[in-house]
Amino acid sequence: MYRTSREWTIAYEKRGALWRHDGNPRRPHVAMTSGGHSDSFFNSGLAMQDPALLAEACSDLLKLAVRAGVDPKNINWVVGPAFGAITIAYELARRIFYLHERSCFSGYCEKVGEDPERRMIFTRVSFQPDEVVLPCEDVITSARSALLMTDAAKAQNASVLPFLLALVNRSGITNAGEMKIISLINHPLSDWQPEECPLCRDGSEAVRAKYDWHRLTAKM
Repeated sequence: MYRTSREWTIAYEKRGALWRHDGNPRRPHVAMTSGGHSDSFFNSGLAMQDPALLAEACSDLLKLAVRAGVDPKNINWVVGPAFGAITIAYELARRIFYLHERSCFSGYCEKVGEDPERRMIFTRVSFQPDEVVLPCEDVITSARSALLMTDAAKAQNASVLPFLLALVNRSGITNAGEMKIISLINHPLSDWQPEECPLCRDGSEAVRAKYDWHRLTAKM
């Protein structure tokens, strides 16, 4: 058995890893990497600080993946974008190693350049031809980083599985390119263009959660 999406959402809430705007215009709201604005944010980094919770999350995620048709015995690598998915990729690979008694490695790719020329590259990973790669993410908003990551893996002649594992899918989409999204939490959240953002109209400032989490969560 594994926790439902709702049960994992509650687990995030208990860890303080799910933030929601309280309507106070003096409180900032989130400017996402994708360019959109939101009144809510999943901070998987806070959830991943708990090793026991991360181990349970990756165990449940693998169970969902197997149910969807993933065969862990065929996976050579689990990879994710830096920095959010590094720990997740490692824990998934570790669980595959211990559960199936076969070598499975973890790796990550890094961002190079800025929009619209942004791409991802593997600087510390070298795949052998046709090695099987399983992509993962912490939170899916637009899936762009995951798609750039799979492009980078294919450029090294890796065989990328048509699945994308994630702790949280907040996007509302079910597929990223040719990959089926498998997530613990499937919870679409607001994603406004800046010019359409109601919080901006109310005077709330848009900030990056990665740098201003303390401002988002400050007592007012």
